[in-house]
Amino acid sequence: MDRKKFMKELEYLLQDISDEERQEALSFYENYFDEAGKENEQKVIDELGDPSRVAAIIKDGLKGKFDEGIHVGNSGFTNDDYQKNYEVIDADSKETKKTRKETGNFRNRWNEMHSTDRLILIVIAIFACLPVSAIVFGTFGTLFGFGFSFFGIFICLIFGLWIITFILHVLAIVFMIVGFIHLFTLPGAGLIYMGIGFVLMALGTIFGKMAAWFFKDCIPGIANAIADGLGKIFRPRGV
Repeated sequence: MDRKKFMKELEYLLQDISDEERQEALSFYENYFDEAGKENEQKVIDELGDPSRVAAIIKDGLKGKFDEGIHVGNSGFTNDDYQKNYEVIDADSKETKKTRKETGNFRNRWNEMHSTDRLILIVIAIFACLPVSAIVFGTFGTLFGFGFSFFGIFICLIFGLWIITFILHVLAIVFMIVGFIHLFTLPGAGLIYMGIGFVLMALGTIFGKMAAWFFKDCIPGIANAIADGLGKIFRPRGV
């Protein structure tokens, strides 16, 4: 319900009282709406309640029943309860107007400033933000630097393990071939060479499994941990 509908219904409900009394009552509530301001019209309607209730209060007041704070005299029509409500609404309205006025004054001062003065203020604001920006970007740069450094170390470690694995397997094959050749001329030396070859083959297998573990399990786990940590830092609160 808006103001117009409220007042129209109230006027209809007050048809059974005199024209003068009806006009005084309607004028009171029109002034009440005007003083509260257009932005507070719905708040006023909520405070007043249903038009039929307001009409009943007015009629009771005219009959001398002042339980609801109605007063009708030479000075016109008044309502103590609604006056208290109006004071609250009026205070809110004044605070809102004050805020708007301060914002408007700032905008006016900004618009009235010369373009050179605006540029100077912008430059000053930028330089004022530089220390904070340097700290923030420096911190994040350090964190990302450490992250990429660890990532690079693990990549180098994996490639190193694969290279060691390849070299050990090549050496194992060479020793086995040499041992097999010497097995027919110098059986003892041949067995030693072949034994060394098997040991190198076993070590190559171990290093190969380590490289595979780093590649399949360790690096994805570290990457997920970093992603979760960054997500907790940048995730908005309440999400």
